[in-house]
Amino acid sequence: RELIARFSHHPALNWNLGEEINDASLAQKASWAQYFHDHDPYRHPIVIHNGASHFDMMGDASVLTGFSLQMNESDFSDTFYQSRRYVKRSADFNRPWVVACDEPGDSRLGVRPDNDPGQSHHNARRDALWANIMAGGGGCEFYFGYGRPEGDLTLQNFRSRDAFWDYLRYTLQFFEQHRFPFEQMGNQIELVSGNGENADRCHPKI
Repeated sequence: RELIARFSHHPALNWNLGEEINDASLAQKASWAQYFHDHDPYRHPIVIHNGASHFDMMGDASVLTGFSLQMNESDFSDTFYQSRRYVKRSADFNRPWVVACDEPGDSRLGVRPDNDPGQSHHNARRDALWANIMAGGGGCEFYFGYGRPEGDLTLQNFRSRDAFWDYLRYTLQFFEQHRFPFEQMGNQIELVSGNGENADRCHPKI
């Protein structure tokens, strides 16, 4: 209740019900979601973070409105598949979720500093940011791995990834400058074929 009173007036907020939730029952998870639904006057999105899959919360089983994905692949190649998996499954239950990715990449590397010889900006742009959006997701929050300077536990300077922020700005500008009804669109990967470098990751089985 204090969190809602203190922070709910902020825009672009979502209530994330936990970090790597593995052992809670459906009744517990549904009650958490219901509490925020009943007490937040601004009706912000209510999401939960994986650990477990939480498919049991879809449809009428809870008032959850979205999902917060944590990924594992250092090249971000699992983002499209997992994002589309949750978007599609929740739609099949006639209650589509907003599926964002809050930790693309792996915990050790994430988005690496600009001066890292193995810098990941190209992969993060293509296979995390745009992969989530093209799968019908709600966007990404980027994680800095603990295995690099200015990482998850030591970050003091966001300029360490300064070159990467341009990619995020370009994405926002794209949606601002092209007034299509993006919110009414959906992924149609089954209409695409080809033998490009990403053909294997763009044709997953749901």
